[in-house]
Amino acid sequence: MKHRLTWPMHIAAKEQLGLPQTSREAFDLLKANGVDQ
Repeated sequence: MKHRLTWPMHIAAKEQLGLPQTSREAFDLLKANGVDQ
């Protein structure tokens, strides 16, 4: 299974990158930005 970002990371990422409110869209954008570790 792929690693999932924890909620604190989601919140920090949304604040830093200004990502959409939905975690799915945010996760897709994070992967697109190479943050999927």
